[in-house]
Amino acid sequence: MRCMAHIVNLVVMDGLKDVGESVLKVRNTVRYIRSSSARLKKFKECVEYEKIKSKSSLCLDASTRWNSTYLMLNTSQKYERAFERYESREPMFRLELGENGVPNFYDWSECRKMAEMLSHFYELTLHISGSRMKKNFDKYWGDIDKMNKLIYFATILDPHDKFEYMRLQFCKMHGEEKGEQLFQKVKSSLIDLFNEYNKIYQTDCEQTSDNTNSQLSSGSGSTINLKPKLYLKHHYKK
Repeated sequence: MRCMAHIVNLVVMDGLKDVGESVLKVRNTVRYIRSSSARLKKFKECVEYEKIKSKSSLCLDASTRWNSTYLMLNTSQKYERAFERYESREPMFRLELGENGVPNFYDWSECRKMAEMLSHFYELTLHISGSRMKKNFDKYWGDIDKMNKLIYFATILDPHDKFEYMRLQFCKMHGEEKGEQLFQKVKSSLIDLFNEYNKIYQTDCEQTSDNTNSQLSSGSGSTINLKPKLYLKHHYKK
C-alpha cells in the first residue's frame, strides 16, 4: 500500500509539472486576497452578498504538495461569483494582477476540470493512507495482549486521571466488556512492574523499621505494601 501511494504521488506530480495558465491565475488571485486582513474582509462581504453557503476557507497551495493544489482549486471554484463581485468593487484587484491576471469564465471552467481530475487521485490517496493507518493501528493497538502498555502508565500516574479516568475511557472506546478487560490487563501490568522494583529495594526496606506503608489494591482483594520514603532515600542516596 505504501508503494501504491508513492506511485500515485509521482504520477500526479509529473502531470502537474506544466501547470496550466488558468491554475496560475487562480493561485495568484487567492494569494492576493489572502495577503491582507482588509482584503479578506471585503471578500467575505462579497461571499455574503452572493449568498454562497460554503464554509470552506481560501487556501494557497504549495508547489511540493499536489494535494494542496487540489484543495485550493476545489475551494476557490465555489467562490467564483464572489471573486467576480470583488473585482467589481475593488479597482486595485485587476490593476495589480494585470489585465490577463484575473481568472475569467474559461479559467474557472478549466480549474473545475482540473479539480475534478485531481479529486480521484485525492480520494485514492486517502483510501490507501487510511487502510495503511488502520493496519498499523491494529498492529500496535488492536490486540490487548500485544500492545505496549507503558503509554498508559503515565495516564494512571497523572493525578488528574488515575485509574478511574482510564477505566471510563476504555469502556467508552471499546465497550463495557472489552474496555474493562483492557483496563484490568493494564492495571495488572503496572502492578507487575511495581513488584519488580519492589524486589530490587526489598532488602533495604526490611532493614529499616521507620517506614510509611501505602497500599495499592490489585482489584482481587490482595494488596501491595509500598515504602515510599525508603525507596526515595535509596533512589536518591547518590
